[in-house]
Amino acid sequence: MPSPPNSEVFGGFAIPEPLLTPGGSTDFDTLAANAVVAASPRPDPILLDQLDPRSRPLRSTLGKRIARIVVFASLARPAPALAADAPLGVVMQANLAHVKQSNLTKGATVYSGEELSTDDGGSLDLEIASSRVGLAAGSRAHFYSGANGVVADLTDGTLTFRRNGGADGIEVVASDVRIVPKGGGPATGQVTFLSPCKITISSVAGEIEVTAGKESRIVKEGEVYSVLPKTGILAVKSYISPEDPAYHDSRRQILC
Repeated sequence: MPSPPNSEVFGGFAIPEPLLTPGGSTDFDTLAANAVVAASPRPDPILLDQLDPRSRPLRSTLGKRIARIVVFASLARPAPALAADAPLGVVMQANLAHVKQSNLTKGATVYSGEELSTDDGGSLDLEIASSRVGLAAGSRAHFYSGANGVVADLTDGTLTFRRNGGADGIEVVASDVRIVPKGGGPATGQVTFLSPCKITISSVAGEIEVTAGKESRIVKEGEVYSVLPKTGILAVKSYISPEDPAYHDSRRQILC
């Protein structure tokens, strides 16, 4: 894949000229308002379960039903609270934004594991702990509660983030490229999913560490990187947190 004009390529990283928001602004709202809307050249992620449907028995004998009731009754106990039930953040602004198929409105609570998306012309602004996260038009991501803060799995479009100094961490994953602010200071950045084989990351304030495979680079303030990973995510079996040990088993990869 050719690198962007006026850029150098280091392994899977193409590094264009420095980029800032208009006037050098580091304001999160300005960055979110001017976020690049990138149309993904691929269709929606394929759910692998849909590729291999399995039939289920329509009936069961009375004896089997009774046996199942006895087993379930003997093992019955209060179910532990699921991580997905824990509130993750709150919606600050929403326009043509959704949680799965339902509309999102200002003040709505967001829970760990939920899929959030925006239509063409839409936008979404979230407050998660003391961080802000935004989705530009035509974007989609799953959000999770991680060991060090929020984890966003971006599968389409553009995500912006702002982390205050000393606040909980934030990590963005896009086609297995991992993006985290470096150090404990304030950081504002933008991640755009152009295709499974091309992700761009820009730093508006602070430094951002980008990892693709075994390679890592630091995006300095005012710079933008185009990452060309060796492998990308083609299809998804189930959406789980990138911190889950089974995360890579739930994805089907392609060579870029």
